[in-house]
Amino acid sequence: MRHAFLSKIVDIFFPRRELQNKLRYDMLNKMKGSQKGGKKMAEQTLLIADSSDTFRLALCDALQDTFQIYSCRTGKEALAFLRSCQPDIFVLDLMLPELDGISLLRCSAAEGFQPVTIAFTRLASEYITDNLLDLNIGYILMKPCDVFHAAERIRDVSSRSIPGMGRISRDRVSHLLLALSFRPKHHGYSYLLEAIPRYAQCPTQSITKELYVSVGQTVQTKNIERPIRTAIEAAWAHRDEARWNLCFPSPPGVPPSCPSNAELISRLAEILKNNDDQKLFDLE
Repeated sequence: MRHAFLSKIVDIFFPRRELQNKLRYDMLNKMKGSQKGGKKMAEQTLLIADSSDTFRLALCDALQDTFQIYSCRTGKEALAFLRSCQPDIFVLDLMLPELDGISLLRCSAAEGFQPVTIAFTRLASEYITDNLLDLNIGYILMKPCDVFHAAERIRDVSSRSIPGMGRISRDRVSHLLLALSFRPKHHGYSYLLEAIPRYAQCPTQSITKELYVSVGQTVQTKNIERPIRTAIEAAWAHRDEARWNLCFPSPPGVPPSCPSNAELISRLAEILKNNDDQKLFDLE
């Protein structure tokens, strides 16, 4: 009897929530219509990955005047978007089809990109909570939830994040390497494009035992260390003294020397994370 009663409550509750959401969407649209000359929040990009078309489209509608929005409905589509658009904020349902949310975030982190993430779930578990910090999940909302409330939480989290904080694109790494006289013809150059962003996201990892293995799995080779060494030595031989000295300053009276693989990867990752790479181009 009790279960039947609860079932009736659930049947009544969900339509009511949908009605509340619709009323809130109408209110948001009226607010949008009355706002002129509005400005997006620091031009942040937002990716919404949710298999519910109704919820996803409603959330897009509620946030369209705040963010540049991308959306998709499966885990594989979300991973492709993460690779291509590298959003500042990632909103996802942890129970996505094709690739679940936790696995998706692990794949992205392994490739050197961890956006600020807001997760939706119908079931809170130790597996999820254990992965909160490691995967940069900043907020979890339980489903079903009110779209207006979810939109407010997303705006709140985004207001406390720095646009691009999870983003070190291959283009930025490439420009930095080219400025330091690295040559794309070397395999080590390509491996550094993979290694530097990954190290920037997790500087506590072992370069030889973890980073090289991760890069090797992506480029499908176990020979990572030697090609990187060759690329570094070639760039050092053709270096621009001012730029290399800016990146790798030597103590007074100590002549400059070619950095090791670990020194170069960690230092360039630090430069990119601190957005100091522009200083190299200011030397032109």
